[in-house]
Amino acid sequence: MLYELKGTLEEFLKEHYHEIDFVKLDYLWSPFVAMIETGYYFVDAHGEEHDLYHFFTYDEIDEEYCYYGDVDGALGFAQSYGIWDEETLDLTEGVLSGRKVSDNYQCDYDQPQEARELENLTSVNIEPVGLYYWSNYKSHRFTGEPLRRSARPPE
Repeated sequence: MLYELKGTLEEFLKEHYHEIDFVKLDYLWSPFVAMIETGYYFVDAHGEEHDLYHFFTYDEIDEEYCYYGDVDGALGFAQSYGIWDEETLDLTEGVLSGRKVSDNYQCDYDQPQEARELENLTSVNIEPVGLYYWSNYKSHRFTGEPLRRSARPPE
């Protein structure tokens, strides 16, 4: 059942204490964009080579504002953070859950440049967008046939 909190999360937890077995609150920053190098390139009509990059969108979990655990721990969490006050939460079969997504105004210099930078527990909902290249200080979607640079297999 959905509840639109009219007060604080702490008040709600106290009021529904005996109905809640587990609390799951997800707080995400979104969207992030990752630009990952590939082994692909193409040659434009002027004979210039352009490296191609995989673009991905993803969300980042903000662990500070998330909570996963029992009601007693959630009461302590709610006393420290008002981020979930007056939010809409779902209480179904003893599980109180919420999901909040905040806009991310990420600077270009924060973008991951390698796939391993996305390999952490806080990057979620990773979705490929396509191949892109840079020209005139802008990114452009690539729609042609990419060329593969020869790569050596790892030893």
